[in-house]
Amino acid sequence: MGKDHYLEDSSRLQGQPKRTLGDYVEQNGILVPRRFNSLDEARKSHNRILLRSEHPQEYDGVSGLLHSFNLSHIAFKIKGSKDIEEVKEKYFSYLELRGSKGWQVYCEMTNTDVDDFKNQTSFSIWEHIEGYNRTVVADPAIKGRYHITGFKEGKTKTFCNYSIFDNGELTQYCDDLPKKLRLDLENLIDTYEQVRNLPNFDSNHCPIMEFQTKTTKTKVKNYFLQYHRGRDFKKAEFVLDREPTAGEVSASLVLGATPPDGINCKVTLFYGDRNSFIPDTENEEGSYDFHYSTIFSESRFRHRKVQMISLHDTGDLESVGELLNYNLRKFTSSHKNKSLLFKPNLSVLRELYSVCPEDEMNKLGWRTDYENINSYINLHITSDGRKAYIKRLKDN
Repeated sequence: MGKDHYLEDSSRLQGQPKRTLGDYVEQNGILVPRRFNSLDEARKSHNRILLRSEHPQEYDGVSGLLHSFNLSHIAFKIKGSKDIEEVKEKYFSYLELRGSKGWQVYCEMTNTDVDDFKNQTSFSIWEHIEGYNRTVVADPAIKGRYHITGFKEGKTKTFCNYSIFDNGELTQYCDDLPKKLRLDLENLIDTYEQVRNLPNFDSNHCPIMEFQTKTTKTKVKNYFLQYHRGRDFKKAEFVLDREPTAGEVSASLVLGATPPDGINCKVTLFYGDRNSFIPDTENEEGSYDFHYSTIFSESRFRHRKVQMISLHDTGDLESVGELLNYNLRKFTSSHKNKSLLFKPNLSVLRELYSVCPEDEMNKLGWRTDYENINSYINLHITSDGRKAYIKRLKDN
C-alpha cells in the first residue's frame, strides 16, 4: 500500500497516460503491444495500427470521452495523414461536422478552456492486437474477488462475457468463456496483481485495467492496454446472513459494501434541467442516471454514496437471472457502461419497478417535466459486498 506516483504529480504522465503507463509496465516485465514514435515508423512495420486517444485527465477522470481507432478507419477521414497533428486536426473537424459535442460538454462542466483541451489531446500509436478485449477489476470490498469482462466482435456473432472469480470460484454471465480463457483466468488475475502492486501505483486501489488477449492453438497471451483509476479497497465489515425483512428486495448484483446498519440515500430519478443539462446536485446522494449525458454521469460517479442501475426488462425474460444475464452484456464493451459499475463507492443493480411502481414513476416523470425540478426517492441499502437489500423509505 502506498501513494500513487501519478496523482502526486500528473505531469509524470507526460500528457499521455496510455503510452506512459504502457512503457512503465513493459519495463517491469509485463507484455504490452508494440508502440511507435511516428506514423512513418508504424506504416513501415506493416502491422495493423491503432491510434489511441490521449489526454491528461484520462488516468483518473472521464472514460470514453475521445475515440481510439484503426489507422485505416474511414469515418474519421484520417487515412493519408502525415503526422499525429494532422490526425488530430482531422479528428476534431470530423466531430464538429457530426455534431459530436461530448468533449465540449466536458469542458463546460469542468470550466476547461476548449482550446486548452484540444491542445492537450494527442494520439499514441500502437500495434493492433487481434483477440478478446478484457477488463479486470478487483472487488472493492471482498479480497480475492475479481470482476472480469470479455468482448470480441466476430463476423457473425459478438462474444460477451461477464465473470466473477471469487477466491477460486467462477460465476459466468452472458456467453461462456472458451476453455483456454477459462483455464487462463488465474494467470490473467496474476498479471493484474503484478501491475497493481508496481511501486508507482497504490496497491490498495482497485484499478480498471484493460487487456487484449490473443489466443493460438498452444498459447494465451494477455497484453496490457490501460490502467484507469476506479475506487479504493475497503473491506466489508460483516456478512449479510439474514433473509430480507418486510419491504426489502434483493439486489441482482452489487459492488461495494455498507456499514452493518446500512445507509440511507436520497436518489435522483429524473433531472429537471433538460436544456444545458448541468442540473442541481446539491442534495443528491445517489442516482439512476435516467438521462443521455454520459459526461454528467462520469463527473458524478465518485461523489455519490450509491449508483443505482436499473435492469432493463424486454418483457420476455422469465427470471431475475435471465434479466441480469441480458443486462450485463452492455457492460462488456463500453468504457462508459463499465464506469457505472466500477467507479462509484457502491453500485447496485435491480430493476427500478421493484422499489418504484411504474405508475408512480410516470407521475414523477411528468412532475419533473412540468415543474422543471428533480425527482427523488429515498432508499435504505444494506450490502456486504456479495449480497445487498434495498428498501424504499418514506419520501420527504
